[in-house]
Amino acid sequence: MIEKLINEIAKIEAKYDEILPAPATLEELEILKNWATDLFGNDVPIEVYSQFLNNVNSLQHNGIFLYGVNTQNANLDIIENNKIWHDMTEHKKYLFFGDDDISWYVWDSVVNEFQLLDKPSGEIMETFESCNSMIIEALEKVLD
Repeated sequence: MIEKLINEIAKIEAKYDEILPAPATLEELEILKNWATDLFGNDVPIEVYSQFLNNVNSLQHNGIFLYGVNTQNANLDIIENNKIWHDMTEHKKYLFFGDDDISWYVWDSVVNEFQLLDKPSGEIMETFESCNSMIIEALEKVLD
């Protein structure tokens, strides 16, 4: 399903002579895994996000930013964005996967849950059964 949605976005981007990033390399995925494990321990569900990165190493479309690894654009780099969001102590429990104008897509390491957070308040707007369901909803949102 994720691949199908990414392909739909790629077709839209192609109309404007834009190309989506290539998939993350094995080296980039290893960098991400090591970084996330150092930050959150062995239980971090970074492998499930790697499924998205195996299709495209970040995505920016219609106001959404889904982060990648070692991207040319710092606004799309998962490590750089997490450093910024972790400046606030209450955000250190989250692994940030992406954001849009009003929300963050995160994994809460304390409750082991994928969530959509309201940016201004940090309140939980929605929870997801998996990383894939979170990514699918984000992609469907920008295609509406």
